[in-house]
Amino acid sequence: MAPNAVININNSIFRLLPGVNGTPSAGMRSVIFGCGTMWQSINVNTGSGIVFTNSNIRDGRQGIVFKSGFNNATSEITGCSFALNSVAITATSVPNFTLSAFSNNNFNGIIPGAVTNLLPPHNNGTVNSPGTTREPIVAMRLFGVTGSIGTSGGINRFEDFSNAIFANGSTLTINNCRFRNNFVTDRNGANSGIGIWVTNSNLTIKDKYSFGASCVFVNNRRGLRFDFSGNLTLENAVFSNQRIVDVEVVNSNQPNNINISNNDFTIGSPTQAPIFVQRAAQGGLVHLKIKSNIITLASGGLPLANNLRFINITAVAGATDQAEIANNQITCGYGNGPGGGTTARSIDGIWIQNNADGYQVSGNLVNFTNANGGVAPNTGVFGVGIGITLNNGINNIIGPNNVINATKFNNRFQATESWLRCGVHIDQSLNVAVCKNDVDQPRHCYHFNGNCFGNEFGRNKIRDAYYGLLLTAVTFPNQDYRLNEWLNLVNYNVRSAEITGNANNPWSYDPNLPSQIAPPTPIPANFQAAIANGGNSNTTICDAILPPTGTNASHIGDLAKSFVNGTFIFSNIADSWDFERNLLNQMIRFPNSFSGEPTVQNYYNSKVNSTIWNFAKAERMLHDAGAISAIQQNTIDQIHASDAALAEDLGTIEQTEGIDTSSATPTLQAEKTNILAQIAQHKHQTDSIVSILLASRAIAYENALDFIEALPSSNILESNQKTVLILQAKSLKDDIWTDADSSILRAIAYSCPEVGGEAVSTARGLLPAPEQYNFNEVEAYCTPGDRNVTKDEQKYLTNIVLFPNPAKDQVTIGFTNKFTGLIEILSIDGKTLISNTCIDCIQKVVALDKIQNGLYLVRLSKQSGIQQTLKLSVTH
Repeated sequence: MAPNAVININNSIFRLLPGVNGTPSAGMRSVIFGCGTMWQSINVNTGSGIVFTNSNIRDGRQGIVFKSGFNNATSEITGCSFALNSVAITATSVPNFTLSAFSNNNFNGIIPGAVTNLLPPHNNGTVNSPGTTREPIVAMRLFGVTGSIGTSGGINRFEDFSNAIFANGSTLTINNCRFRNNFVTDRNGANSGIGIWVTNSNLTIKDKYSFGASCVFVNNRRGLRFDFSGNLTLENAVFSNQRIVDVEVVNSNQPNNINISNNDFTIGSPTQAPIFVQRAAQGGLVHLKIKSNIITLASGGLPLANNLRFINITAVAGATDQAEIANNQITCGYGNGPGGGTTARSIDGIWIQNNADGYQVSGNLVNFTNANGGVAPNTGVFGVGIGITLNNGINNIIGPNNVINATKFNNRFQATESWLRCGVHIDQSLNVAVCKNDVDQPRHCYHFNGNCFGNEFGRNKIRDAYYGLLLTAVTFPNQDYRLNEWLNLVNYNVRSAEITGNANNPWSYDPNLPSQIAPPTPIPANFQAAIANGGNSNTTICDAILPPTGTNASHIGDLAKSFVNGTFIFSNIADSWDFERNLLNQMIRFPNSFSGEPTVQNYYNSKVNSTIWNFAKAERMLHDAGAISAIQQNTIDQIHASDAALAEDLGTIEQTEGIDTSSATPTLQAEKTNILAQIAQHKHQTDSIVSILLASRAIAYENALDFIEALPSSNILESNQKTVLILQAKSLKDDIWTDADSSILRAIAYSCPEVGGEAVSTARGLLPAPEQYNFNEVEAYCTPGDRNVTKDEQKYLTNIVLFPNPAKDQVTIGFTNKFTGLIEILSIDGKTLISNTCIDCIQKVVALDKIQNGLYLVRLSKQSGIQQTLKLSVTH
């Protein structure tokens, strides 16, 4: 291509194929290159397309330029190499930027050791090129573009750029791409050296392609920067050894949704954070979800140059965020102390600050463990597992089920000190509920500092710390500290609880608890680990753990409201009991879904601790025990995806060394060593997860089985349900069924569902597969003594209508076919209030003036013993 040359493609398809005279030939590549100075562009204009296959494109200032209306359906770029272009691909105001194929391409900016005299002046990070202006070296520059990058096929590689992909005002989906060694600096300074940088845009990275990951980011200055933008979905990506930040979301000044989930982060020698989310402007509404990410920092590495926070979130005054930070696994084995001439650095797990509101931090595992066998870190290192500071929000919750672990070493207080200084740290924040967490072996398990007025603290486990609970210069007028457990395993505790700086701090659960408790009695003498709530504990949030409004709350409340109002019609008692049990199961799971509905809340309150409620709870316990394995399996899957990406990087390095033996530099050798160390670390991590998983599942299933075996069973529905739950729990625990278990299972399976309930279907599903297939006709397998229901009678009984419902002064009961039998209206506890006889009725009007407002049962009985029950709501 001549200097500054432009090729315009008009109403045509431009094909660039390897070979001779248009005939593809193995091992050959077509090449576009510059001479003397850079060529300008190849313009793919309206109505035109390109097919570039296994070709080399280099020395372009704008490279390939896609114009609005180009023929994207016929355009392909596959197996191509883009090198030493100022910009490889440019697009502006293109609404259809999705090629039919875009895979297995290599994009290289400044190649170490290559001749770059055609490129504009730049700074490659180590050596300045001639000239004073530092121009960006970019793979793709996109303005006002809508579309996707990356299709099925080989992964696309972007290496050695200022910014590999830069997008402004665009909506993009990017998958099947790898971004590596992008740290070339340019005139943007701190904002150069980024794998993907989007501003004023929406971005989705989600779908898995090569190596089981959506995208891979390795050794960039920043992996992904999301700036002044709208919606971000980042899932199933792998990040390894970014120099500053893996994911940076800044200046989110508009209503948006940010979802960073199911990603794998491996940190080398960090300077800031894997995940950094910043609200930089007031107003708007951010729905933030950071879930199920794996973040690992192994021991070793360089001393800290800056504070490190694995998940670092800030907000501003007036922010009304709704955020869920859940099920992340953070492992920190760092121990080399601060660097850069300073003596104090901080390493924190999850850190939220500056006026966040509506945050729930739950189910996270934070491990601060020093792999050096307990060797003390530098004295300047200060760590916090989960922290909230400087927040004016009133709807923040830490819990439930966060687990924070630390490693101790011997050199300080009572010859013992901890890697982690605080498990949960709340500082100058108005209302943060800290509930149902487990913290083990930090210096302080829980620390409240400075003007924390509305906090709740309940049902937490406090294990083996220098200070179990430390309150510093805090005024707590309304707190309740019930139902926490102090669990001291070794002589590390100096004080289970201490209040400093304010003698007026009250302990609401026990006014006689002294402010300082010293050894040898670290547990408060008057402390009670299991004080009954009695509904008046003032730990309402800690009891329920309500999810923030708008964060995946179930609509079970609507279903409950319909049930209470008598909307649903049931053909028999078994159907009614099964429906209500399943409804309560979901209400236990989603208590926030019916808050603000007094009628439904009163119904639920009336059922708590009833027999049917406990059966629902038993099912939830089995479900939650199984969910443990799902969470851990997801972690293992992510680690395997990360290993595949690391193996691919290793192959790339070895391939480079095979092509050019002079490139087998110490730098590449060090990178290979680092990759192999990461793979070994992941194997150790996987083995540990499997061990934890098996232990956690065993405990959870054992607890569920104990609970189920203690349930009462006063009728056939309860007895059947208890039996199948016990057998399910035994199966999940890998216990062997006895002959008695098998016999009672078959007795339930071969009975009628109309009598035995949903447990009959469950029992049939537990039978060996060949036997399960016998149950094609329900009526054929009712044991003697059960009422057999013919198909005609079953159809006949279900065609009944109550109207109106809710009713006022009277209700009309309508039948599709003539009905002869007894019609009764019962109270909810089964007492008969009204009784009428019908002979060949098509409809029957029943007066309701003698009964009060409320919920009732309408029971219809035939002489044969067949019954059907419906719910009726009465409102005078």
